[in-house]
Amino acid sequence: MIIAASLLIAFLLFLALYLVAGRAASQHRAVSSRVQEYAGIDLDAGRIKEPSALQEIGMALRRWLQQRVRKNARKKQGTGLDMRMQQAGIPLQGSEFLLLLLVLFAIVLVVGWILTGSAWNGVVIGAGVCMAAWFYVLYCIKSRHDAFVHQLGDCLSLVANALRAGFSFLQTMELISREMQPPMNTEFGRVVRETSLGVPMEQALRRMDARVNSPDFSLIVTAVIIQQQVGGNLAEIIDTINETIRERVRLRREIGTLTAQGRATGAVLALLPPILGVVLYMISPEYMQPLLTTTYGHIAIGVGFVMEVIGFLVIRKIMDIKI
Repeated sequence: MIIAASLLIAFLLFLALYLVAGRAASQHRAVSSRVQEYAGIDLDAGRIKEPSALQEIGMALRRWLQQRVRKNARKKQGTGLDMRMQQAGIPLQGSEFLLLLLVLFAIVLVVGWILTGSAWNGVVIGAGVCMAAWFYVLYCIKSRHDAFVHQLGDCLSLVANALRAGFSFLQTMELISREMQPPMNTEFGRVVRETSLGVPMEQALRRMDARVNSPDFSLIVTAVIIQQQVGGNLAEIIDTINETIRERVRLRREIGTLTAQGRATGAVLALLPPILGVVLYMISPEYMQPLLTTTYGHIAIGVGFVMEVIGFLVIRKIMDIKI
C-alpha cells in the first residue's frame, strides 16, 4: 500500500509540474506564432513533432477545466476563478489553480491515509488543506485590495498634478506605472500595455475596475469616461473625487476603531470552544471520549459547530458597516 501511495504521489506531482510548465511553453508558442504571422518567417521549421500521449492527456484535462471555469465565469460576471486569480495577483489561470488543488488534495489524502490508517481522516485533512489554500487566495485578494485603496489618495494627487502640468491621461498612467509601488503601478502598467495594443481606453479601465473591485476607483473610472465623452476639467474632477475618497477612508478607520471590540468578541467566541475542547482532551481524554465516540456526541459536535458558525456570521454582519 505504501509503495502504491508513493507512486500515486509521484505521478500527481509530475502531472502538476508538467501542466504548470506547459503553460509557459504554450505562451512561448503563442508568441512564436504571432512573430511568424507578422514577420512571414518559420521559426519552427524542422522542429515539428507530434505531442506524446501524456501531453495529450494533460492538454485535454486543462481544456476541460478551462471550459468549466469559463462557464462559471459567464454565470457570475466579475467573480469567476480567473478573475479571483487576477485580483489576488497570483500568476495562474483558474483551471490551473483548480488542478493544483486537486493534486494537493490527492497527495494530502494519501499521506493522511498512510499516517493515520484511515481514508476518512485523509479526506478530512485534504479538504482542510484545500480550504486553507482558498482562504490564502481570499487573504491575498483582501491584502491587495487594501494596499490599492491605501495608495489611491496619493495616486489621485499625482494624476491631478500631472494633468495640470500638461500631461495627457495616457502619459499620466505611464508616469504612475513608473513612479508608484505595487499594486498601483502594476494595474496602471497593464492598462497602458492594453491601450498600446489597440484596446480602447474605456474598455481597459473597466477591466481594471473589475480586477480592483473598489467602489472608490469606480468613481474615478466613471469620471474619466464621462470627461472623454463630454469634455471638462479632469484635474478639478479628480481633486473633488480625491477629497471624497480621503473622507471615506477616514470614516472607515473611525468605524474600524469603534467596532474593534465587537470583532474581537466574535473571534474569541468562535475560537474558544475548539481550543477548550483540545485542552480538555489533552488534560483528561476519558472525559472527552463520550463526545468523540458516541452518536449523540457526534450530533452534539455538529450542532455546536453549526451554531458557532451562525453566531460568528451574525456578529460579523452586525460589525460590517457600509460607507
